[in-house]
Amino acid sequence: MSDSSDQIDGATGAGSSKLWPAFLVLVPLLYFLSVGPAIVAYENSASVRFQTTLQTIYYPLELFYDNVPFIQPALDLYINLWS
Repeated sequence: MSDSSDQIDGATGAGSSKLWPAFLVLVPLLYFLSVGPAIVAYENSASVRFQTTLQTIYYPLELFYDNVPFIQPALDLYINLWS
């Protein structure tokens, strides 16, 4: 009986290791793309605490925007789609 459970665990481990590259690409991409909805939520929120939280979460993206000039036009265009 332990042989079958070892096979299941081995298959799960192999499958999950194949998902890591996709995870490592998708999480930063989703973070980057979530800035549009986050700006809408920020502008429509009356909660200073919520706005401060969003500022903290998206601060790395703000630094990226400020220090990588070629990304600014593309990000501005994307943000304007949400405005």
